[in-house]
Amino acid sequence: MEWIKLAVRSLIRKGTRSFLTVLSIAVGVSSVVLISSIGAVGTESVRQEINGFGIGSLSLTADPTAENAVPLQNEHLFFVRSLSAVEQAVPVLSLKSTAQMAGKTDDVICWGIDAEKNQIIDLTLLDGRGLRQDDISRRKRVCLVDKSTAQRFYSRNIITGKHITLQFSDRAEQFEVIGVVDSGGNIMQNIVGEMVPGFVYLPYTALQDCSGSEMLDQIAVTLSEPDNSSEIQDRILRLLESAEKKEGTFRIQNVAAQKEQLEKILQIVTNLLSLIGGVSLIVAGIGVMTVMLSSVSERTKEIGIKKSIGASGKNIMVEFLLESLLLTVSGCVLGILFGSLLAWLGCMLLGADYLSNSKICLQTLFFSLLIGIVFGVYPSWQAAKMDPVEALRQE
Repeated sequence: MEWIKLAVRSLIRKGTRSFLTVLSIAVGVSSVVLISSIGAVGTESVRQEINGFGIGSLSLTADPTAENAVPLQNEHLFFVRSLSAVEQAVPVLSLKSTAQMAGKTDDVICWGIDAEKNQIIDLTLLDGRGLRQDDISRRKRVCLVDKSTAQRFYSRNIITGKHITLQFSDRAEQFEVIGVVDSGGNIMQNIVGEMVPGFVYLPYTALQDCSGSEMLDQIAVTLSEPDNSSEIQDRILRLLESAEKKEGTFRIQNVAAQKEQLEKILQIVTNLLSLIGGVSLIVAGIGVMTVMLSSVSERTKEIGIKKSIGASGKNIMVEFLLESLLLTVSGCVLGILFGSLLAWLGCMLLGADYLSNSKICLQTLFFSLLIGIVFGVYPSWQAAKMDPVEALRQE
């Protein structure tokens, strides 16, 4: 404890120089923490986006390159739903459209979805009601709009009962807004604003009427036994091809596996960027060594006096090593706090949930301790081996 008090006292005597050294370390640490937090938030946002668009464990599509290709239709949806291994099968259909409402015009993406009980798209109802089975079976001209669309047209979230006109190629259809939802796409819309169009959710049967085709883009499938997804997807593919009496007609992708792979790639990119940010810590460590060597040079006479009254080389080395560690640890703690604050403010501005990477913070703290030891050893050794007689002769 006495050694720590001596180390603190020595650093306080050179307050400006110590502060600048701590600040250089804090800048490097804060950059690493900020990058890791951005990576964590980005990975979670991508996960929410994928889940929010109704992607299940498997994605079933028609193979357009197949000879005598068969389009994916409602009958295939009902067939997949009848399979015992399938927990849910949801139609996925989308069309780009131009929306007119309240005297304004804007581009939107229309999603054909099923009733709430058969829905895996992540929609949080803010006002009104969701789609019912009656809306699907009767192909009603009703819709849900996301909150960004409501804000663009009316500058508020409560617009239930309003009517929106959607333009599909050469025909226009009017729909009643029965609800406003918060969808996964709103995360991306909050980040890039007007670059991402708003979303309108229609009964998939009504969207098929508007498109003039009974085809589906894909069927999102969630399984009752996800652990056996590879075996089940082969079984579903064989049954469909057997029903159509054609091979190579459909394709099934394991979206869950692709999502995990994407998350791993994002994690690797985040780690690489953090590693690049960590290079600045090496530079800061060289600064610590420079400051400590300068301190040893300035305190030569003090070292000589301490040795002449009985201080051992080990005592001198420990004192200077503690000063180096205090500099790096103080800078690391300050950097973690500052980097976390910047990441939190950024998330607040973008409307995203703040996520901290505690693993990276602990690794950075350990790395800072290592830098303090590595770059503090040589100056400490220089002070410890100093001859007291020669030291006392120095002016």
